[in-house]
This record gives sequence, C-alpha cells and structure tokens, in this order.
Amino acid sequence: MNSAIIETVHRVFNRMDTHRQTKHDYAWFVDHPNYIPDYTVLHQMGLRLRDRYANAMIHAMSPSLWYRWVWPRLVGPVQRLLLEAPVLHRNPAYDRVFIQTIQSEFERRRDVLPTLSYTALFDLFGQCSAQYHHVAYGIDDTYAADKQQQSTMAQDCYNRIYSEVKHSNHAFKRLVCMAANANWMDSLEPQWHQKTEALCQAYIQHDLPFSRLAGCESSIARMHATVPGKTILYECDNHGEVWFDCLLVEWLLDHGCSVIMTGKDQPVVNDVTASEIQTVVAQIPALGAAKTAGRLQVISTGACMTGRSIYTISDAYRAAYARADEVWVKGQGNFASTPMAHWRWGRLHWYRYRKPVVFLMVVKANLIQASLNLLGMNRPKGAILVHRYEQGE
Repeated sequence: MNSAIIETVHRVFNRMDTHRQTKHDYAWFVDHPNYIPDYTVLHQMGLRLRDRYANAMIHAMSPSLWYRWVWPRLVGPVQRLLLEAPVLHRNPAYDRVFIQTIQSEFERRRDVLPTLSYTALFDLFGQCSAQYHHVAYGIDDTYAADKQQQSTMAQDCYNRIYSEVKHSNHAFKRLVCMAANANWMDSLEPQWHQKTEALCQAYIQHDLPFSRLAGCESSIARMHATVPGKTILYECDNHGEVWFDCLLVEWLLDHGCSVIMTGKDQPVVNDVTASEIQTVVAQIPALGAAKTAGRLQVISTGACMTGRSIYTISDAYRAAYARADEVWVKGQGNFASTPMAHWRWGRLHWYRYRKPVVFLMVVKANLIQASLNLLGMNRPKGAILVHRYEQGE
C-alpha cells in the first residue's frame, strides 16, 4: 500500500509539472499577457499588508530562508484540512506516508513553490487527497454523507418555500440574497449542520439576512434591470446550496434568460458535481422542461478543486463562456480562482475578462477577506458579497 500511495502522489505532482511547463493561451478568457488565477503568488502572500511585504522581502533576501520559515505557515492549514476529512477507520500509518511523500515532492520543487498561487496549492492538495483516499480507503467521494444531508435539508426547505417565493412580487433581491447566503452550507465550516438547519429555518420563516447585503444594493439593482434576456454562465459551488441556486435560475428562465449551470468534474469536499446538478434539475419540473427546450444546460468545468482550474478547463466550459453574456460565480473558491486583479509589490494589476463577472458568496475565510481588502472592498466576516465586475467599474 505504501508504494501505491507514493506512486499516486508522484503522478499528481508530475501532472502539475506538465501544466506549469506548458505554455497556456488564456486569450479566450481574459485580456492580460501574464494572467495568474489568484490574487497573489505564494512568496508575496499574507493576510496583512505588512505580512505580504515581509514574506516577499524574506524571499528576495534568501529563498532558502523563505522555504524554512514562511512555507510551513502557508502549507500547514491546507495539510490539516486533508487530515480532517471524514474518513472512518483512518490509518495513521498511511497518513504519515502520504504527508511525507507530499513534503518530499515539495522539497524537490522548492525553487518553483514561491511562483505558485494559493489556488494552485489547493488544487494540488485536492487532487492528491482525492487519489489518496481512493487508493488507500476505496473512497471516491469523501464527503458523500455530508452532501446527502445538506441536499436533503435544502430540498425540504425548497419544497416548503417554493410556491410562496414563486409568486412573490419582489423576488429578485430575495432570491439573490438566499442563493448567496446559502454559501454557508459548507462542510469546511465548523458546525455546518447547525448553521444549515438555522439557515433553512430562517428561509421558511421568511427571515432573510438583508442587513448583510449592505453595500451590494447597487449591484443587485443593476443586475435586476439588465439581466433579462441574457445568457448566463452560472458556476455553482456547494451541493446543498444548489437548491437555492435553482430558485434563482428559475427566475432567470422566467425572464427570458438562457442559463448554463456548471459543476465540478469529480468530487472535491462537498462541492457539487455536474452529474449531481443534473440529478437536482431532474426533480424540478420547470428546470427539466427548460433543459428539454435547450434553454438550460448543465456542464462540467473540468475542475477537481475548490474553484475552477484554468489549467484543466473543459471544452464545454470554453464553448459556454463564448456563448455567455455574463458569468456568475458562487462561493469563495470560484472567487479566488477568478481574481479581479493581481497584487505585486504594492500595486494592483487589474484583469479584463472577456465577459462581466458577478460574484455571489459569503465572506467566511480570512484569506478571502484579505483579498477583498486588497481591492478596497472591505467586508466584515459573515457579510454577503454580490458584486458585478468589469474592468473600470
């Protein structure tokens, strides 16, 4: 088993090397010659401005010192997430081999680590973790039980509120708020079960967190006024919350839009896969009819990470991006891997995407809050973000 674990990790890292060494053409996606799918690279990363400068200076003075001092603090939280995955009868000996092999592979690539993004790091760990759990434990979907619970709770809530929401006079702001706030249905959140129960109960009682939309009203008003009739590429996030995405998608369809919903290619944490979205859509008559009529499509992004990997993007996604008028992305992973700008030595280098991007999420992670602070979009933890981005706005 040890040799199988080691070989599995080797294969993932070798694929990373291939992606890194291959010249990629992002012109179909973004107008920028040096696009990086994150807000900063690892050697300039930090939660505070002084941390970013300090880490960058340490790397400039001594890459070896950066590797010994800064790198463990960056990689440690990601490594802990792997070992906290809900695996019954976990084998500590297998875990040690797995982590030691990853550390050995990083040691071999210590010169290139500072140029990676945190999103790429998560992508790498996510692929290693998925393969490891398959090989060592025979598990293809580590969070399957969580996803089933979340989906059951969300579906029950959906069924209880559907009729009232469908006939609401001022539904758009409400549906955007519900879809964005449902981003709390996340297995990486402490006490996610209690938070999901509270969220669903609040929706049933029509108690929506509009106060956490402060600062987003103008974006929502503009979306409401301009979105009818457009083709929307709608990138989903977590499994349970997709039921509330479907409420918003049905509103879009009712107002003349065509919608392309996307999910992951393979399971990662509790993110929804394209095949799981298909299963949900099949249970909603209006969406099933729209899918049959060709006004609703469900595709895979090609990603096996918490976000969207530009290196493994699917042909279906590229075709959908070309068709879309706007791209709506849900959740923190999609936010991080669709950055508005790149921070380098105190300057923001803004990206010009080929299509406007709408972000819908809850600000939960310190790193996401730090990225928003970089942009001058200071949002407290727990706030909802609804923001439409085009360069110059």
